Amino acid sequence: MVKSAVIFQRTYALTEIVNQQLYEESIHLNSKYLKAESVFSFKLFPDTLSIDSSKITISKRHFLVSEYITIPFNDISDVAVHTALFFATITITYIPQAVAPMLNQPVIIKIANLKHKDAIKAKDIINRVCGTRALHRFEESNRVI
Repeated sequence: MVKSAVIFQRTYALTEIVNQQLYEESIHLNSKYLKAESVFSFKLFPDTLSIDSSKITISKRHFLVSEYITIPFNDISDVAVHTALFFATITITYIPQAVAPMLNQPVIIKIANLKHKDAIKAKDIINRVCGTRALHRFEESNRVI
């Protein structure tokens, strides 16, 4: 009985250390995780997806106009990747924060014609960073003082 309690305490301590290291890795300032562009041959002005330590920046370019969308990781509710024969589309769903939080509707942004590896890597990075931050918030709220 005593041995199992000691093993449980050690395992819990190790997982806590690993989770803390993952959280610290995810919040380094000014670190870019990924920059992906849609393929040029299908669109004259390619869209860009940029992921850094605190937010996602999407730039959608048109002929004379550029639209820049910045999404903090706290607002993201879902990320999906749809693959086709040659290219992939990443879909990011987020709920923007406002004064009246119950009035907001989810916003869906799609970036098409990305390379397979860029879209899958972007999804993995977003899920890892969002999951690590959520886990850290959960642990902080459940910590006994």
